[in-house]
Amino acid sequence: MTGESIVAMATPQSQSSVGVVRVSGPICEVLARRICGGDLQPRAPTLRSFRASNGEVIDQGLVMLFKGPASFTGEDVLEFQGHGSPVAMSWLLEECLLCASDETPLRLARPGEFSERAFLNGKLDLTAAEAIADLIAAGSRGAVRAAAQSMTGRFSNRINEIQRLITEARARLEACLDFPDEEGVEHLQDQDLLVRLRAIDEQLKECLASAQRGVEALRGRQAVLVGKPNVGKSSLFNALADEDLAIVSELAGTTRDRLANEIRVAGHSLKVLDTAGLRCTDEPIEQIGVGRSQEAMGAADLVIWVRDLTSRDASEFERSALAALPKDVEIWVVWNKLDALGSAPREDLPLESLHNGRALRNFYLSAVDRRGLADFIEALGSFLAGAPSEGSVFSARQRHLVVLVEVLRLVESAVPLVGASGELAADQLRLAQEKLGEITGEFHSDDLLGVIFSSFCIGK
Repeated sequence: MTGESIVAMATPQSQSSVGVVRVSGPICEVLARRICGGDLQPRAPTLRSFRASNGEVIDQGLVMLFKGPASFTGEDVLEFQGHGSPVAMSWLLEECLLCASDETPLRLARPGEFSERAFLNGKLDLTAAEAIADLIAAGSRGAVRAAAQSMTGRFSNRINEIQRLITEARARLEACLDFPDEEGVEHLQDQDLLVRLRAIDEQLKECLASAQRGVEALRGRQAVLVGKPNVGKSSLFNALADEDLAIVSELAGTTRDRLANEIRVAGHSLKVLDTAGLRCTDEPIEQIGVGRSQEAMGAADLVIWVRDLTSRDASEFERSALAALPKDVEIWVVWNKLDALGSAPREDLPLESLHNGRALRNFYLSAVDRRGLADFIEALGSFLAGAPSEGSVFSARQRHLVVLVEVLRLVESAVPLVGASGELAADQLRLAQEKLGEITGEFHSDDLLGVIFSSFCIGK
């Protein structure tokens, strides 16, 4: 527990019903007496006036004192919960800072410093701390569920179980190496150790797959609009955004670069990208735009191939680009300009598929008069509801994937060393243990903590 106290506004600096100023450290009881005019009963919300140093009332609200170590940070924590006036909360924050002294130093908290102290004081591990930030940033219910899984220990429990298996395998190996003649130490059975390492390998692969889905849940799902110029991609982009974000023109090649917007569909977040038209072109700037469109297609969860119902032709260029996409990228065909067909019979509407036999969903709508748009948005909602953020998925970050891939490599490299060089196999398992500990924070560097907690909100 540090002797330096920190303070921050824990709510956004905008008008709201409630504003919170949070303090952590030894100064909490001093501040309670100075600003609230008396001592507080720990863990009991108390209605008090918040007073400036000249006795003037700043605000009136609830104040709560949590005595360490039974608090979020493990230190004494004080919270002032007043009305959400940015001016009043800023004034209260200034008055807190005026109470600092050589005996009880107090400063503004860095981003994420409350959570960082909770980690350093053993109140939560690194995966749970990161899950707090992930929960705040969650853009969908699935992301909220995934963050909640990690926050309550599902991810760290998986890591701890794998850590236990590696420890047992390493202990068995090293005992036989260090004490080969000691009574009670069983002779090294290569086959038994290989079985253990294969079990660890399977656990790591399952955990890595769940973590990859967790990264997707945190990132949110992404859809990209592609197609030839002038088929109505920008019109559909504007219709989904419900505002005019993209320039719409009959001039081919108007959209030169990717435009992005995040929309909410049935409680889920979807990032939609409008892209340059897919076609062969000699124009250098447009070539760059087409290249970026193809990059966006490869990184998307859903590719929306916009077609023109009035012409119905498609170039071999766009067909080849779509056929080359990975199988896990879903492709929908949106036939636009339904308004130009009047009341055409349903059986006269085209169905599209790719020459590689890949099945595609076909939709018919008008981005201009919005006919058929509601059905398309409903389908988007169903697509997002099936995102890989349900069930057992926990929130994860790219750094977790990097660590898990490296641990998997170390464990697999130990397998051929069993029986050939037990010392090297044991060393690979030792490195795997230390690397795996970086996920939960068992092994960490100050630089790593700085990167992680700097992305948090101030006051969290």
